[in-house]
Amino acid sequence: MSNLKAAEKTLETGVGNNFEVRNHPLYQLVRARIMSGQGSAKISVQILKQAIANVSSYSQSLKSNSFNYSFNDIMPSDKLSLYIELADAHRTLGEQHEATKVLQDAYLTFAGTVEVARVTIAMANLALAQNDHETALNTLRQIQADHPYYITARQHMANIYLYHRKEKKLYTACYRELAEKLETNEAYFLLGEAYMNIQEPENAIKIYESILRKNPDDLRLASKIGLVFIKLHHYAKAISYYETAVKTGQNGLRLDLADLFINMKQYKKARRLLHSMLTNEIMESASDINELQELCHALKLLVKLQTIEDDKLHERIDSLNSLKSIQARLLKRIQTSEVEDVVNEQKINMSEVLLQLASVYFLNIQAQYGDYFNPNRFKNDSNIQTMNDSNNILNINLSQYVTIIIDLCEDAIKHVSTIIDLKLSSSIQQGNDPNLNVNNSLYKIQLNHIKISAINIQAKSIVQLINLYLYTMDYVNCEQEILKLAQLQKFLFPVYF
Repeated sequence: MSNLKAAEKTLETGVGNNFEVRNHPLYQLVRARIMSGQGSAKISVQILKQAIANVSSYSQSLKSNSFNYSFNDIMPSDKLSLYIELADAHRTLGEQHEATKVLQDAYLTFAGTVEVARVTIAMANLALAQNDHETALNTLRQIQADHPYYITARQHMANIYLYHRKEKKLYTACYRELAEKLETNEAYFLLGEAYMNIQEPENAIKIYESILRKNPDDLRLASKIGLVFIKLHHYAKAISYYETAVKTGQNGLRLDLADLFINMKQYKKARRLLHSMLTNEIMESASDINELQELCHALKLLVKLQTIEDDKLHERIDSLNSLKSIQARLLKRIQTSEVEDVVNEQKINMSEVLLQLASVYFLNIQAQYGDYFNPNRFKNDSNIQTMNDSNNILNINLSQYVTIIIDLCEDAIKHVSTIIDLKLSSSIQQGNDPNLNVNNSLYKIQLNHIKISAINIQAKSIVQLINLYLYTMDYVNCEQEILKLAQLQKFLFPVYF
């Protein structure tokens, strides 16, 4: 539902920028889809009927200083989408006769064009909605192998066999027919996927390997085969397969192999492989987005390995600082070339690295000074003793540790603050606090997974600071962070307050 709200908001923005856009059939199509998605199929029918009437009647161009379009410029595929969406809205309302009539009109309108096959598929879906499987299948069979919509039609047939008639053999037969008639790698790949869908991975491997022999550089296939071996619990085969693939130059599989080594507790091999991918020269020269993403993945695996093997904390901090640096470079590159959601995902990744680093620094404090239950943990500290390990990069005092952790947590919050505008106060007066009404609370904000992740980052950052202040017995700052956490809880669950 949050995506529908976001789409509706985008449409409103478009109208705000240019009022004439509301007359365009594509605007009406999107608006109708939103209405249907929100359960307002009757409104959708009205919108679509008017849009189809406009397309059929108007030939004039609508012009303005900032917008220029003609109904005649609309692609045939978009015109047909109006009919198909209208038929689907009628079907949703239980108006089967009206839906059929709309599709018949569409068939006559688009007869002789490639797009008419979409009408055929829509008719099959209408029959399927009435549980008339045989009519649906016969309708789809009309689309032959030389037609651009042949693959789509056979996929619809396959789904009918699998999900409605529970006939697995006929399901895979549809994809085998595709592969044998088209003889393309993509068609054979779909056949392999079909075998995976019905839990026949051995047959899938045979198909994938047959394609890979013809396309030895196809990383997608190579990775898929390795994953199938893992799914079958053939771990030795998977390792052997990945090692052979990497030796033949398929470096893109090294991360899969390293992850498999870790899961199989072959830590020395995992460490050796990861270190070969993380030389100073490689990390300094990486500039491409894919290269930076691969380095981030490798460093995360190295930190995972160091945590499992309980390496010295300073080694984990070294790795996390390298990850922080690479992630910052990746974020900078992505901000110049990617859409908002992709950028926000990387901001969240950056914040998670910062919090992980803060957590390891905090562990290092506890390793030096003792845990919460040691009331004398700072007794022998004269401002405050440094660590004795001269090889340790953390030969610093407690106040410096605290500053580092605070900075990391605050930076984590800053990175996600642009994703969801949420300002928390560190003090609450008696009575009503105006900050508690910011943005009418998160309860009224449409949350997607990115915003939820951003809120979680903010909560984790506050909790990390609370733990830090409790440990250092800084109860004033601890109380302020607790108040922020309480406000965040009230934003999320106002109904309980």
